[in-house]
Amino acid sequence: MNDFCFLDIETTGLDASKDSILEISFIRKKEGKIISSVDQVIIPNKSPLTPFVTNLTGITPEEVEKSGTRLEEVCEEIIDKIGDSVIVGHNIDFDIDFLVRNGIDVSKNHRIDTHELARIVLKGEESYALEILSIKYGFQHKEAHRAMSDVEACIDLLELLTEKIKKLPLEFLQSVRKFLEEKTDWYAKYLFLRVEAGASGAMHSQAGAWERGVEEGVSTKSQKLQSKSETLNQLAIPTSDFPLSTSRPLFCRISDSILAAEATISTAEKIAEECSVLIITPKLKFFKDVRQFSTPEVILDPEKLFQFIETRTKLDNKETVFFLKCMYRHLLGFRGQNNFDLFFQEQGCWKEVALNSVEHPIFKEIIKERAKEKILALTPKAFFQFHDLECFRCRTLIIDEAEVFAEDMLNFPTKTVSLEPYLNSKNEEIATSTLFFIKNFCREVIEKKLNHAITPFPEKVLFEPKETFPEFAEILRSLSLQEAADILENKGSNFLFSPPDVGGDVLSETRDRGRQSTIVRWSNYYPETGNLTINSWQFSKWEKLKAEMKKFPKILLHRHKIDDCNTFFKTFLSIEEAEFIEDKALFAPKKLEIPKNLISANDPKFNDFCGEKIIEIVRNRLHEGESMLVNFSSRETLKNIYTQTTELLKNDNISIMGERIAGGEGKLLKLLQSKQEIIFFNQKFIHPELEHLNWKIIVIQKFPFLPPSPLLKAIEASLKQSGKNFWDAWTIPMVAANLSRRTSSFSGAKKIIFIDPRQNTRWGKAILKRAF
Repeated sequence: MNDFCFLDIETTGLDASKDSILEISFIRKKEGKIISSVDQVIIPNKSPLTPFVTNLTGITPEEVEKSGTRLEEVCEEIIDKIGDSVIVGHNIDFDIDFLVRNGIDVSKNHRIDTHELARIVLKGEESYALEILSIKYGFQHKEAHRAMSDVEACIDLLELLTEKIKKLPLEFLQSVRKFLEEKTDWYAKYLFLRVEAGASGAMHSQAGAWERGVEEGVSTKSQKLQSKSETLNQLAIPTSDFPLSTSRPLFCRISDSILAAEATISTAEKIAEECSVLIITPKLKFFKDVRQFSTPEVILDPEKLFQFIETRTKLDNKETVFFLKCMYRHLLGFRGQNNFDLFFQEQGCWKEVALNSVEHPIFKEIIKERAKEKILALTPKAFFQFHDLECFRCRTLIIDEAEVFAEDMLNFPTKTVSLEPYLNSKNEEIATSTLFFIKNFCREVIEKKLNHAITPFPEKVLFEPKETFPEFAEILRSLSLQEAADILENKGSNFLFSPPDVGGDVLSETRDRGRQSTIVRWSNYYPETGNLTINSWQFSKWEKLKAEMKKFPKILLHRHKIDDCNTFFKTFLSIEEAEFIEDKALFAPKKLEIPKNLISANDPKFNDFCGEKIIEIVRNRLHEGESMLVNFSSRETLKNIYTQTTELLKNDNISIMGERIAGGEGKLLKLLQSKQEIIFFNQKFIHPELEHLNWKIIVIQKFPFLPPSPLLKAIEASLKQSGKNFWDAWTIPMVAANLSRRTSSFSGAKKIIFIDPRQNTRWGKAILKRAF
């Protein structure tokens, strides 16, 4: 195991069947000495080199023309030089797949993925991207996204990881030795097996307890949070001055997420002097100093972890990495998913080893621990799942992002049956039957309802109240999908969601308790993965949640301006009477600006116009050391305008970065913090650490409308029957809240510029008025 070929390629895209290899670089080392190398630019033979790829890799058309060669001309040389060496790289399967599909068959070579090793050995990294690890550990990496630079960094990374493996706890190495010897063909196992037992590091008993505390969201506070504004304590309402009640909750409008989080904690600490508090928020990372409540599905079950390998004859590479990672963290005392450094492809594996039961002794132990805490934080979905636990019942609720809370509560009674596990089953008969079902269901049901063929985009269709599909239900039963079959046959309820029959009663506060439950049913098809889900929503469960919410004293932090009749919260949270305050301390001052002469969002040139407007703002308004954020409604638009502006601003000495263009959240944060002047293109990225950058201007390209779900369509029909306007009751509050949320991490920015012409319409003005 001393013959390594460190390899990296650059490509024109991510699809090996359609995109081209643009650059191939590798260094082969045997017994520590270089015996061959290649560093070659390749002329694209499938998809072309685009400005976007040039911006990302630095490879220009001029360089391809001057130095490029055709792939077929170097195939034999590359195969010969790689030989039978072990191929090493970061996310190396991507590179190997491209090589194999383009005539360089290295499929029989062993491989070692430094990305896999890093996620096992290096705990709690903010990002496992090669570029970020190189910065942290001081590797030579001058040109990220150039193949040879990545190769050189990978050589250093493997050396670091090998040294880290030698220092792993002896207990861990001994516990996995038999598994590595018998249960997997993952070639990197030899890096672990060859470690001399005497050279292994000792297991520190203190480490487990300390890291368990970090894992569950607890960090020691050396001092209380210091407020950014002296007036923040105005929100911290002593219960003696303002006795909270279940009948009259308190509404407080917010704008800035950082200020609101600090004020919320301050308020919670004061209330906790008299009674316990539950902070409900979708943004737990803004409350990292508050003890969090862990649900069963994010807690490791050690018994299931061992069952994970016992149920398999051999583990594949992904399963091996997952098991080793879990074993190492388990032996260090970790329990929660957040500290297991999971890759997105490992989520399915995690479901196999999580508790998934409220009756499990580990979960009961956690409940006892949390019951002692005066202040707890959890997500809305977790609250709806466990709101009736004894440790929650007497607490005052502080609900952050009340609009998100209402939306999650509306969707919580939804049951979703996904066919993906069956579609990807290793049992060929099950996988084939599932594929047969999906293809026929799409053709016979979805396409007929849509009146057109399936597109590349997700498709959602609502079932009619009395519509049933007995033939398809029978196929599902043969796959043991009884629940999905019952949904298709509409079993369990004779009273269906039907606006003409139900009218306004479906959303009223008075119910006929003898009536059977209202059910909404629909399906979602995802062409990208081929997955189909079958969904049902039960009105009685939503009604029950709203009724139980009335039992809690609560403070609700919301974003949209509430109208006099408070339609949104009356309808979706059943709050009839409340106290309302608007604390200016929670609003970072920002000036709203709407440029003149905007063109229609439906104009084919709208994206070009947006790019030109962004460049104009950068050149006329940004000064040295300042940064600007541009928010987009879609990832595709973001990518297109990113390409345009990068090309036109390449001589302006400004870093241009885009969400999901060059890495995940951890990598983006690191790169953003290392730059002085930035234009950051984002779609959904909200994080407290973004606050610390010197943002001057926020540009919003388009109103962030989401495609309506079938459930919302059903609710809209019912509201119309009851004489209520769905647009005013739901759409305007939710879009306004979303707009406010997108600017919430940037209290330092002084100006918000809208370049969406729809803001000049009546409804556009209404949304802006509610948001700002």
